[in-house]
Amino acid sequence: MTVQELEEALMLSQESFKEKYGFPLLDTSDENLVITCRSGRRVGIANDILKAKGFTKHKLYRGSFLEWTERGGPVVKPGQPYEPSN
Repeated sequence: MTVQELEEALMLSQESFKEKYGFPLLDTSDENLVITCRSGRRVGIANDILKAKGFTKHKLYRGSFLEWTERGGPVVKPGQPYEPSN
């Protein structure tokens, strides 16, 4: 989702969130949340929003999403199960 809709999205009910985005709203202590953006500029804004909403264990990827995929980083798309590589 875009950083512009993040704050509003975090206010949705679990049901509404899943209906809109196709995956469940994560708990504020979930460790499987990594945030980034296409070019690497908006990740700080998203981080501030998540912190303000009580998220404590998320991680920031300060590189861009484009860089991540170019380096072969895994991408879990909505509706696909997360399968750790280790």
